Amino acid sequence: MWIILVLELMLAIWIFYNIDQIKNSIHGSMSHKMSLYSVNDTTMDNIQSYYDCCGVGNYTDWYSTRWYYQHVGNVPGSCCYDNSYHDTCSITSGKFYHKGCVSKVVYYVGYTYSIIMAILLVTLFVQSASCDVLFEYSLRSLNNR
Repeated sequence: MWIILVLELMLAIWIFYNIDQIKNSIHGSMSHKMSLYSVNDTTMDNIQSYYDCCGVGNYTDWYSTRWYYQHVGNVPGSCCYDNSYHDTCSITSGKFYHKGCVSKVVYYVGYTYSIIMAILLVTLFVQSASCDVLFEYSLRSLNNR
């Protein structure tokens, strides 16, 4: 049981010290996905639709993609407030999400991390309390012989 406690504690410490690396990885992965964006690749569309966002840092990130050069003056339909009827939406319309996705995804990861840490700490507390009770019970059993 102590091995599990130590492993859980090591996982919590690893996550705590690597959260910035995790955030940077998210930013890099999203930037890479944007650079390879095509209508057939739904990853960015799914992220932008789910988080109500556009681009990595903001919608202007699309300006430096190959996709934008084929759709000048537009952002993907997944950036639009109502993306159910459009493949793209015009930048001049202003009817799209201006904030980038990375901050929203990182917030979600941070929120999830907080929940995981809380669960790990509660589990650690319960397990350590259980170990203390079992240890005390074992000592009493040995003394009663």
